[in-house]
Amino acid sequence: IGQHLSKLEMIIAWEKLFDNSSNFVMNSNPQELEYIPNILLRGLEAMTITIEP
Repeated sequence: IGQHLSKLEMIIAWEKLFDNSSNFVMNSNPQELEYIPNILLRGLEAMTITIEP
């Protein structure tokens, strides 16, 4: 039940975040983004965003 509940909570949290916010602004320079070295996935180390109402 723990993993299922956790996934459900995250889905609800993301839906509420996107419903209540209209504008996401990336504060990071795209040329300076660092990626996690992985042969299967291309994930970012970090990306700073601002959520504007």
